[in-house]
Amino acid sequence: MRTVRALTEQGTTVLGLAALDEEAVPAYDRLLAQRLADAGAHVGAMTPGRLASFVAERLGR
Repeated sequence: MRTVRALTEQGTTVLGLAALDEEAVPAYDRLLAQRLADAGAHVGAMTPGRLASFVAERLGR
């Protein structure tokens, strides 16, 4: 968490990609994802088809 917070405080965009199971249902540690988000990271769980949009939106493209 310290590293993520330090990175975001210096202006770095930190992206986290949560896992999906074989049926494309999010399967990840939601508490950890929330802690990362609270530290300034952008965390998402999406299919590969949505990944490019997620990255572009977070990078302001």
